[in-house]
Amino acid sequence: MSEEKKTTAITNGRLIDGTGADPVENATVIIEGSTIKEVGKGLNIPKSATVLDVSGKTVMPGIINAHMHLAGGSSGTGPSPYRPREVQMFKAADDAKQILASGITTVKDCAGRNAPFLKQAVREGVLTGLPRIVAACCALTRTNGPLDNPPSAWKSRDARENNEAEALVCDGVDECIKAVRYSMRLGADFIKVFASFNFFHPGAASLSGVVFSLEELEAIVKTAAKVGKFVTVHSQNCFSSKDCVLAGIKTIDHGSRSDEEVVALGKERGTIFVSTLAYLRVMLDARPPGVAMMIQEEWDRSVEAYSMMHDAGAVVAAGTDSFGDAKEGAMEIELLNKYCGFTPMEAIVAATKRGAEACFIGDKTGTIETGKAADIIVVDGDPLAEVKILQDVDKIKIVMLEGNICIDRGL
Repeated sequence: MSEEKKTTAITNGRLIDGTGADPVENATVIIEGSTIKEVGKGLNIPKSATVLDVSGKTVMPGIINAHMHLAGGSSGTGPSPYRPREVQMFKAADDAKQILASGITTVKDCAGRNAPFLKQAVREGVLTGLPRIVAACCALTRTNGPLDNPPSAWKSRDARENNEAEALVCDGVDECIKAVRYSMRLGADFIKVFASFNFFHPGAASLSGVVFSLEELEAIVKTAAKVGKFVTVHSQNCFSSKDCVLAGIKTIDHGSRSDEEVVALGKERGTIFVSTLAYLRVMLDARPPGVAMMIQEEWDRSVEAYSMMHDAGAVVAAGTDSFGDAKEGAMEIELLNKYCGFTPMEAIVAATKRGAEACFIGDKTGTIETGKAADIIVVDGDPLAEVKILQDVDKIKIVMLEGNICIDRGL
């Protein structure tokens, strides 16, 4: 005899379903087990249901951070150079718990050793209270490319030779194919590729900042597609972004310096651009000596690009590039609204529906619709009137992941 699924009804809330549709007042969401069974007004509530009356509050999908790193560090610094890798793992697990508690129910870890192990620990029941994790593990780069710093006499920068390294170094089509397959062996949910150098690198915006050829990118995409995987790239270079669109890359993350041609091509071919303003804002506020002007330039180019994407009707999902800071997930929503022309609703869609699509799980979560996973938050207030309230964890009253109430701050 199969075990009866628990039924929960969330009633009398203001529903923002994540699709971009107008909010629905006094809505009801009925959840059976881990799945949303019905959504609407005037629904018949099963007698066996646990009823959550959320009058005066907003019901919306859990926030999705479509680009971050569970590195056990902090934005702008990455993993602490003074923190052993083992301690970084513990810190990353604690960060993940804080992330879920802030209302973020899914994170896309865009390269790092910790995330696949955290996923396994959750799967085995060793860890609880973490968000859903979509993980890349190691990132593909080339010889003398990003992450391939000059090695010490005794340490390789390639993950196949050094289990602390976070890069797979590959040159030419054949090596790129092998690197994709090796990434799959490491448990990657998707393939992360450095298509350009970081904006700190001299010449990062020029042709010399391009990392892979079009042929190499196409080989990576085709190899991943054969096993049902997608590709995400780091690109802060217009030339590399154009090649990525032409190669069939699913998401272009950062995307700064994208021009009108890149945006139009991306819109035509279904590319998802992932914003990452939050980490730049944190670094700008810190004003690190010697690089503040470079960060300001990257901020300006990013705001310009995301505004152009918005105005052109291209798809933008909200990331952060944070290294574990929970507060930055909702901050990205505010920044898109404040600086890039997104309405509060559009910014929320970028962090819910579009975020799920950028994580390659848009069929499973990201909106409050029948058949989707019950990843839901209840907010004390109206984020359409004041989007910044999503950054106040005390306003996030309920956090539900796959039908389980993980955080209950009282209604």
